[in-house]
Amino acid sequence: MDDLNSRLVDVLSDAIRTLFPLTPDPRKLVKKHVWRDRRYVGENEGKVAAWRGMSANLVELDFRYRAVFIDVVENNLPVRERYRLFGPAFTEHTLPHDRFVVMFVLDFPLGSEEEIIAQGFVPRRMHRTLHACVIAHPDEFLAQSVSHWTAKIVGLVLLQRILSIHRKPLDANEVPFQNLLYRTGYLHAYIVKGGLELHKLSRPRRAGGFGHDFHAVVANPTIPVPRPFPLGIEVYNAAIGYHAESISGYVNEYGLAGMIVVAKDDPFPALVAVGDRFPRPIIRGQHLTELGSEGRIGIHHLPLDNVIADLERMQDEIGHLLGGTVGRSS
Repeated sequence: MDDLNSRLVDVLSDAIRTLFPLTPDPRKLVKKHVWRDRRYVGENEGKVAAWRGMSANLVELDFRYRAVFIDVVENNLPVRERYRLFGPAFTEHTLPHDRFVVMFVLDFPLGSEEEIIAQGFVPRRMHRTLHACVIAHPDEFLAQSVSHWTAKIVGLVLLQRILSIHRKPLDANEVPFQNLLYRTGYLHAYIVKGGLELHKLSRPRRAGGFGHDFHAVVANPTIPVPRPFPLGIEVYNAAIGYHAESISGYVNEYGLAGMIVVAKDDPFPALVAVGDRFPRPIIRGQHLTELGSEGRIGIHHLPLDNVIADLERMQDEIGHLLGGTVGRSS
């Protein structure tokens, strides 16, 4: 087991170094864990199973990433229980093994099973989500090189960036970024520079409650009779996934006349797909001054990469004003 644990650390450390080459000591990010929840790992003869392994929380290096896990599992649950808990794909890949190593990342929508399989990974079914996994017998895991498994983990992480829900009901990863947008005045400046009159901008919504991340009251001076209207702002670290339906829920609940969606990819196609859930037709607002028209709900995409670049420029400008003491580290 010592050799196996050592290999788990080596693989995760090498994956961190590959994804984030400037990390000074990747091994410090690798932590031990044990899963003991019968809802997720099951029980056998009245005893809850235990999945033991190592993990690395990549959000500590970049808020746009999530955690990656490697577990060593004794495959001793009744086969029927395995099918019930993990789904057929995962169960059938592990059937030949009395013990296996599983490398995985979390939070893929249930509809992404085919995409996970198409990329050469194994979906593990959970209650409301899927995990994307790589499975190996411990002997194979030790026999293959560290770089072999590093490539697999990097593939998992990149797939997660593209397909994952990326947003748990209580996602603490996004909260610091939302606070940064508020405290720096970024959103205030963006709305005003975009041509709208800003009457009110809320603090970020507390994690876990229903509702959009920020609530603004604005007016559009380009409309003949400008009237204040409610504008929602949502921040997503990557793919919107099932939250397209959440946005329509916010619009209905709070009577929003428009939404600014801060996200990596354009949300409009996903929102059009659930357009019948909105109270009025939605339109793409390339410019903020296209929001607020009667009878339409304007959707404005603020690219996440643009926000990050703007914030980095702000940091550099502050560092320059203070004599270079606050600039980004090289």
